Amino acid sequence: MEPDEPGRNSDNSHASIFPVFVLGSARSGTTWLANLLASHPQITAVTGEVHFGIHESHLFSHTRYCFDETVDCRNFFERYSAEDYYKLAGVDWKEICEGDNRTESVVYWFRRLMEAKAQREDKRHWLEKTPKHCIYCPEIFREFPNAKYVLIEREFKTAVQSNLTKYARAGVNRWAQIAEKAFRYESDRKALDWLKKQPTGCLVSVKYEDLRRDQEEQISRIERALGIDIIPLESQFQRDSSYKRGDKYPMGTVDWMLAYAVKWAVALMPLKWIRRIRIKRDLPGAQVFPKYTRVD
Repeated sequence: MEPDEPGRNSDNSHASIFPVFVLGSARSGTTWLANLLASHPQITAVTGEVHFGIHESHLFSHTRYCFDETVDCRNFFERYSAEDYYKLAGVDWKEICEGDNRTESVVYWFRRLMEAKAQREDKRHWLEKTPKHCIYCPEIFREFPNAKYVLIEREFKTAVQSNLTKYARAGVNRWAQIAEKAFRYESDRKALDWLKKQPTGCLVSVKYEDLRRDQEEQISRIERALGIDIIPLESQFQRDSSYKRGDKYPMGTVDWMLAYAVKWAVALMPLKWIRRIRIKRDLPGAQVFPKYTRVD
């Protein structure tokens, strides 16, 4: 599925409020970067301690698959209100739905929720980050024509090592997990490369290693690109590190040979094939809703 005409479902009622999507593969620093940007006085985001600060909506990779193609406002929010994302947003859905009887897509109602949050807090931007959204760049580009994008990319070996350390599954074949993480990394990279070639109003890319080396310089560069006040930022949330106990997923020479073989193979595949594989993998998990219910 490739993008249709940008903005086919756009709503200009809050044209002065711009979405910001932080995109990057898993364990590339998306949480850290999004938490920093969420602390800016002109940006709002859905955050909570239980989710390490910034909370992932999984709008495209999960939520939209759990609803009919179109739904009315009341029916959407009565069900969506069980999600942590809604609970943490701090918006009363009844204010959004008052006098609105139309049926629209899940993406449309999500946009209304975030615009209501930004309006309530008098912010210029609302921010969202979900690493699984990388592969859905074409959909995001189509549905949010006025969006701004902040990409963060991390060196292959450290990103894969971190992903395995954080999310290795007991009882699952070791090489299957290594191959899966390498496939995820390279498919995300190809999707981000696709986005970089699109005529976006604002796209800025940073490297994880550069952000670690000089956070103030990189944040200033992002703020300048977004057109917001250039001020030092500090997250109020602790970093979601993979190495809290100092351990790392053990990787030998053969393991890395497999990881690089998968990476190179995926690099040669057309993006549309990769997207079909990734979307097919997302669909089974989208049979359960709500996705997160950790907040009382």
